[in-house]
Amino acid sequence: MDESERIKKVVKDFEDISINLATQFGTVDYEEYESIRSNLINEPILRSVIPDWIMKNRYGSQFWEFIKKISPNYAGRRKYIYESIGEIFNFIEWWLDGPVSISVREVSGSLENKNIENLWRKIQSRGTNDSEGVITASRTMLETTLKYILDKLNEPYANENTLPQLYKKVWAKLNLSPWNHNEHIFKEILSGITSVVNGFSALRNEYWDAHGKGKYNAHPDKRHADLASNLSWAICVFLLETFDASLK
Repeated sequence: MDESERIKKVVKDFEDISINLATQFGTVDYEEYESIRSNLINEPILRSVIPDWIMKNRYGSQFWEFIKKISPNYAGRRKYIYESIGEIFNFIEWWLDGPVSISVREVSGSLENKNIENLWRKIQSRGTNDSEGVITASRTMLETTLKYILDKLNEPYANENTLPQLYKKVWAKLNLSPWNHNEHIFKEILSGITSVVNGFSALRNEYWDAHGKGKYNAHPDKRHADLASNLSWAICVFLLETFDASLK
C-alpha cells in the first residue's frame, strides 16, 4: 500500500465510523470512534483540511450530540458527513495523487503562512511515482526560500543568479559563511550546506528538467528523491529559523 492509499484508508475508516455512529448502525463503541479520529487528526498532511467539527468533537458522546443537531434524520446526517469527508478526499487526490509540481507562488505562500512543512510533505509523499519531479520540486523550494529571505532583507538579486549565488548572498546577510566561525563543528556543518546547495544546482542542470534527456541519462531512484527532499527541507528550516533569529 503506497502513501496515498494508506492515508485514504485512514480517512475512509473515520467516514465509516462516523456514519455508523450517526445512524446508530449496528453496535458502535465510542472508544472506537475516538481511536479512529485520533488516527485521522495525527496525519500531518491533512491538518489544514480537517473540518472543525472533527477537531471539536473529540469524544464519541460529543459527536453524537453534535450530529443529532445537524439533522433529525439519518439521510441528512449521512449527507453532511459525506460532503465534509469528501473535501478531504478531494484534497488527497489533488495533493498526493497528481504529478509532483510546485510553483514559486505556492512556495511563497507557504513561507508567508509559516506552513512550509506541509509543502515538504507534499513533495516527499510523491517520491514513489515521480523521483525526478521530487528533486525538481525540492530545488524549487530551496531556491524560493533563498529569494524569500533576500526579499525580506531588501537584498537585491538578479533573475539569472544561480542557486549557489543566491545562497552566498543569504549567507553573507545571515553570517553563515564557514570562515566566520571558529568552532570546528559549525564550520563543518556550514561547509556541508554549501556543498549540498552546489549539488542541487549541478543535479538539476546535469540530469533532468533543465536539459533534454538521452536514453543513457541517469535516472534517480526513490532513495535519491527522499535524500533531496529531506536535505532541502532541513536547509530551508535552518535558514528560516536563522533569519527569524536575526530579527530579534
